Amino acid sequence: IYHYFDSKEHVFYAIIQKEVYILKSKILQAVKQAKTPQEKLKAFASTRLKEILELVNFHKLTQEAVDILQPQVEKALEKYRQEELRIVEGIIKEGIRKKVFENLNAKLSAFALMSVFRNLEFPWLIGKKAYDVEEKVDFMLRIYLKGMEV
Repeated sequence: IYHYFDSKEHVFYAIIQKEVYILKSKILQAVKQAKTPQEKLKAFASTRLKEILELVNFHKLTQEAVDILQPQVEKALEKYRQEELRIVEGIIKEGIRKKVFENLNAKLSAFALMSVFRNLEFPWLIGKKAYDVEEKVDFMLRIYLKGMEV
């Protein structure tokens, strides 16, 4: 293996890049199958969260391992996070064009929504008990899209 990679960090980086590619492909497929912008946001969030959970469970990374590998993970994920923002921004712009979303700053809205999506994955990443993905995503999107006002 060291014939192709000069260190275990490079091996890990290559694995992360491959898994990010697979994750992105699954998310894009789920979004493509959804019809409305609201359904696309749900497909994005649900697929993303389920796949991240599966990856975390598959690798069974401990918090110590995550801390040690954090610099490599951050480097590998930065480009992907920008792509996620562009995907969500595109869905929001579609919703604005179709007049199902208020005409707000799509880039800023995507940033805010991705912050919420990333916080949904946090309990799993620190080893907390798993929860119903669909229930959390539905609730979060209801609050985000409709607000809490009466």
